[in-house]
Amino acid sequence: CGVASARECKWLLLLQAWINILQNGVSVSCLALAAKPYGRTVYQAAQTVSLVIDPAVSALGFHVPIPAMGLLPATILMTVLHGYILALSLNFVTPPLLTEGFPGSASSSHHWGPGGLLLVVIVAVGRALTAYTKMRTNMFLQERAGQDAESKLIQSGVAMQCGAFSGSVVLYLLINYTGLFRSAY
Repeated sequence: CGVASARECKWLLLLQAWINILQNGVSVSCLALAAKPYGRTVYQAAQTVSLVIDPAVSALGFHVPIPAMGLLPATILMTVLHGYILALSLNFVTPPLLTEGFPGSASSSHHWGPGGLLLVVIVAVGRALTAYTKMRTNMFLQERAGQDAESKLIQSGVAMQCGAFSGSVVLYLLINYTGLFRSAY
């Protein structure tokens, strides 16, 4: 990156780290716990939808450009959505829209109600924003780097792995060594 855009490149690398903290730390670590009150089917649906959405939205990012600062609102919304998943996985949070006797309540693992549907939609939108933002961030880094594009993409990969690692370790420790989260059993 040139001198004028060095600050923007640093911001984009920090953004890559933050996105991967959310994706690998919060989404991967907390989704099963957040979906537990709604049943196994909700968890499976959320995982399946997110895995289908990821490549589709990444490809869409080539055709739907936004300016680099347009990533900020996407990141804020993504953070809020992942915050919902994190909050829902906490022990002391009562799952919203979970009604006893309603198909999809904790007593039923084959059907799900409005709370489960809300969680699946939040996971889908969060994953779509994650995939789009990661792809656009790499495109911005590559564009601004000029001759140094390969180096910036390597730095992006390092930032992504550092974010994924730190998010996973922190959530692993919090989930397994505190009483804050729902039990996995």
